[in-house]
Amino acid sequence: MPESSRTATVAVLDYPGPSMPARTKSILLGDDRFSCAYPLDLHLPHTTSLPEYAAAVVEHIGDRPDVVVAYCAAAPIAREAARRFAMTPRLVLVNPEVPDADRVVRELASFLAGDARPTESEDRQAAAAWLADGADPDRLQQILGDQHLARLEDQFGGPQPHLRPIALQLASMQVAWIHHLAAGSGGPTDDAASTAIAIAIAIADEYHLVSADHPCGPDCTARHEVFGESAEEIFSGRRLADAVAAAGSRSVPDRG
Repeated sequence: MPESSRTATVAVLDYPGPSMPARTKSILLGDDRFSCAYPLDLHLPHTTSLPEYAAAVVEHIGDRPDVVVAYCAAAPIAREAARRFAMTPRLVLVNPEVPDADRVVRELASFLAGDARPTESEDRQAAAAWLADGADPDRLQQILGDQHLARLEDQFGGPQPHLRPIALQLASMQVAWIHHLAAGSGGPTDDAASTAIAIAIAIADEYHLVSADHPCGPDCTARHEVFGESAEEIFSGRRLADAVAAAGSRSVPDRG
């Protein structure tokens, strides 16, 4: 089979939350140029450690894909996951972001505040303390679950047997999102200057597909292409799929 017509294996890292209804997946589904895996649909790791999160993602990818596609805050996770293969997959990052620690605190604080009131300084302090104290997922799920349960019981006029499972499911979704952001805000923990150099080289080989309203920083060394004014335009046509197909047709060197 000619290299240009081969079926590329693609791992897609697009967080499967309700606010992002599989936008990357919708572009790549049904395209016979790809065989796609969606590791975050199979398992959302319960850790704030980037290496641990990436290792769990790789476990659910399986064999090395030709391309790893990641959207938004999944970008640093995709980069760390790609480093774990002897032959590094091509990285196609769509509007990549590296969430900082303050964003993680703000997001968690908003969950702790709930819908009934604005976020306050106490919520931010509690969020920062949870992260600093080891980020125990069971403890956070209990806190958020109790909040959701109280709200649901208020809405339904009192305790009902079916409300607690709903509250725990809502809390579980929020905890998973915080883990995703917190892992992405970290960095590789390898203690060597050569690791930083290797990452810089890897970023230079990445392909960043961005919208005009979401540019990378001026010091980003990746190859860039602007796909329209906003993220919606990235997902409105076939250019993203064509870019992934082009990345999948390129051979990659063995890092040994």
